[in-house]
Amino acid sequence: MNIPYGINTKERGFQIEVDEEIVESVYEMNVDREEIRLMVRNNKHNCITATYYLLLNKRARNPNATSTNKNNLTNETSPSKLQASPII
Repeated sequence: MNIPYGINTKERGFQIEVDEEIVESVYEMNVDREEIRLMVRNNKHNCITATYYLLLNKRARNPNATSTNKNNLTNETSPSKLQASPII
């Protein structure tokens, strides 16, 4: 969700919608679900919300990235398949 320019998020009654599919993706990175929801709803700027919005934007660019295919939302390469570059 993009908040339009000029909208006061501190205004009474303003609520940011939380996408539960994205919450699940962030939860898989060992972050508490309720903490994710709280940070997003309160429009906090931290690593939790940054991750949430990056995944949300990635899904917007790639609609095929759904909960049934979570590798499209998170890393497509598992850490065990990554190889370090030689130091030169």
